[in-house]
Amino acid sequence: MPTINITIDLDSELARVREALGDMRKRAPMVIRTAVNNTAKKAKNMDDRITKKTYTAKGDINNLQLKKATTANLIAELRDKGGAIPMSHFSHYAGKRVGVSAVINTKKGRKRIGKYGNKAFLYNTIMVRMTSKRLPIEKMMSLTSPTAHYNRYTWATIEDEIRAMLHDSIDSELERLLN
Repeated sequence: MPTINITIDLDSELARVREALGDMRKRAPMVIRTAVNNTAKKAKNMDDRITKKTYTAKGDINNLQLKKATTANLIAELRDKGGAIPMSHFSHYAGKRVGVSAVINTKKGRKRIGKYGNKAFLYNTIMVRMTSKRLPIEKMMSLTSPTAHYNRYTWATIEDEIRAMLHDSIDSELERLLN
């Protein structure tokens, strides 16, 4: 399962926060925990928004799950445990002249999906015949949900922004606690 890591130098950040807190230095892990969790929530929402802009899938392809950071473990995780997305969830067209085509990624445009053999349509689901005979048929799948989230069209566009957001979140949490 692909993962994306936004890392900071935890020792130097803890030292900086402890120095800023002065007498309340025991609260430094709580400050960083809150900042990391807030940043992870914002990152999840940003990734969902970018994924919806990039891919034409109907329905919910956003299966990101957030595992929050604790004071003992100052790491928050965003994981996507989703599987392959059926081709019928994407904007598709079946015409006599063009054949079957679909728009999966908005940046790449409409692609013909004729290379996948014989198609069959059953209750608005694109099926593929496995042989030249009528049966068996199998549901035609597209990219997986983790692939949709962890690629250069989605996550890579917001990674630097999230790193800056984490530092800003630590500073704002420090300010909130000191005032």
